[in-house]
Amino acid sequence: MLNFLKNNKGASLIEIVASITITSIALILIYNIFSFNIRQNKINREQTINANIANGVLNYFSSQDFSIFRNHLGEYKYVKIDVNTCKLLYTNENEVNNCEVILSPLINNKQYNNEDLYVYLLPYYGPEGFNDIANISSDELLEYIINDDFQYDYVNHNTLTVIIIVESSLNNRYHYILRGVITKW
Repeated sequence: MLNFLKNNKGASLIEIVASITITSIALILIYNIFSFNIRQNKINREQTINANIANGVLNYFSSQDFSIFRNHLGEYKYVKIDVNTCKLLYTNENEVNNCEVILSPLINNKQYNNEDLYVYLLPYYGPEGFNDIANISSDELLEYIINDDFQYDYVNHNTLTVIIIVESSLNNRYHYILRGVITKW
């Protein structure tokens, strides 16, 4: 041990460069892992919030009087429900306020509105029609709904299909789509 401490030979330039290179590679890998985890955490947080918003909207619609929505849909192929439309459906002040809370929530200082929360009511075209819309992306789904591409023989007037799209602020591939039904019973 004493000989090692008395040795005046230093490290060669190659050894120093090699150790700096290995340390740099390790630090770059650690940085990439942390940045990936931070990005993924942000995506997961937003998807959880969007899922909660969509589930809240569907639960709200399920708890309301079915005839209000059935009458509003009438003979149309679809209707879009936003805060203003919802407020027109009710005369009770509490329900009008609920429309604001449900369809335009403020979460983590972000106000959701008609530009990032879409709610559509459609007639229920049976399992076949529901499965067709279940396999469509959010961009295609909006176009599918707006273009009235529904061609089904079966229509259940006691059930409505509800489609809720909460757009992601990060990337359109992270849009959250909830497809559900509300019934008369």
